[in-house]
Amino acid sequence: MCSSDLFPSHDIGGDHSVTWPAMVHCNKRFQQDFGVLHFDAHSDLMENRLGVKYCFATWASHATKLMGPHQMAQVGIRTSSKTKQYWMDKYPLLQVWANEVSGREIEIITQVLQYFIKSGVKKIYITNDIDGTDPSSAPATGTPEPNGLSPQFVLGLISAVRQKFELIGGVVVS
Repeated sequence: MCSSDLFPSHDIGGDHSVTWPAMVHCNKRFQQDFGVLHFDAHSDLMENRLGVKYCFATWASHATKLMGPHQMAQVGIRTSSKTKQYWMDKYPLLQVWANEVSGREIEIITQVLQYFIKSGVKKIYITNDIDGTDPSSAPATGTPEPNGLSPQFVLGLISAVRQKFELIGGVVVS
């Protein structure tokens, strides 16, 4: 059974709150060898949301503190109360906003791979919030945001990551 301090039962569900327990497990098992590829329209980097410390909007901030520096790449961000530069200054991560991808898909894939290689990552956990994908291709998400990633790009990046790193787990959430 999980500690209520680490994994509040009211937060576990079909959203990104399920990723936090996986991060705790991966950190214990793989320590500095693992990285996280995070597809999402939102950064999930809040330290708490409405007084809740561990939930769908906070898991990534806690994971970046748990993991070593430069072990998370977020791809597809386009809705945030803060700028990209704010998040990258606050947390040691790579952030690629959705509007940066179109026409630069190969360059972005290479950038993500190089980021993980330079960080010494050997294993990758992939977490894909379907709202990172454009709602024209993923209309069932609970938080649709226009101008998202194409499914072809998401699959291309996952395929490239699979060729370079050992995949240790993943989740698709909505």
